[in-house]
Amino acid sequence: MKVLKYYTTSLISILLVTIFLLINVYYQIIKAKYDYYEDKNSFVIKNCNFRQSVLINRETKKFLYHLFQLKGAIYKKGGNKPEEGLDCSGLIIYLFNELGYKWFRNDSMLVRDISADIIYRYNVKKIFNIKQLKRGDFIFFDQDDDNIMEHVSVFDFIDKYNNVWVWDASDYPDGKEVNMVSYRKINNFNEKHPYFGKPLKTCKVKTMYSYLVFP
Repeated sequence: MKVLKYYTTSLISILLVTIFLLINVYYQIIKAKYDYYEDKNSFVIKNCNFRQSVLINRETKKFLYHLFQLKGAIYKKGGNKPEEGLDCSGLIIYLFNELGYKWFRNDSMLVRDISADIIYRYNVKKIFNIKQLKRGDFIFFDQDDDNIMEHVSVFDFIDKYNNVWVWDASDYPDGKEVNMVSYRKINNFNEKHPYFGKPLKTCKVKTMYSYLVFP
């Protein structure tokens, strides 16, 4: 009886040690999928499971509501908070954050900070005809014609004179100093090489990684 009890205890100990080792190995595998992102004091997640979808009508209305409240907010290169200042991509980041979406896609990674070019490449559903634009869609500008989007605006409407009206955060558009979030028409529209996209929200899909590693 004592022998049986001894072997039972030994087997349980071996099993627990094995489980611990497997968890440790699995954790190291998970840890290798993460890179430290010093600027934001969090982790950039590699090869993360996520899904993207267009905003539903209620979300688009809320997006636009918060946008309208930002008119006159100061411009700041690299800024994404109204109290500190916003640039064009920072404006988009802030508005998505207000909807509860904190992550954006950058290729196979999820990040919290993005440029206009990354928004166009990975965070919109491409639109190839200006006539398909709806209020709240994005217009990007490749002003240098170098295949890199330097600016992003939020589309409002096209007037009877074919002027395109947008909301954006800009410093010195069309040769006129603005330095704020403003509502304006785009001068020389076609010369600025516009591209179009419907905004996509990005949601993380829960996996075992989510429970073992916390950004």
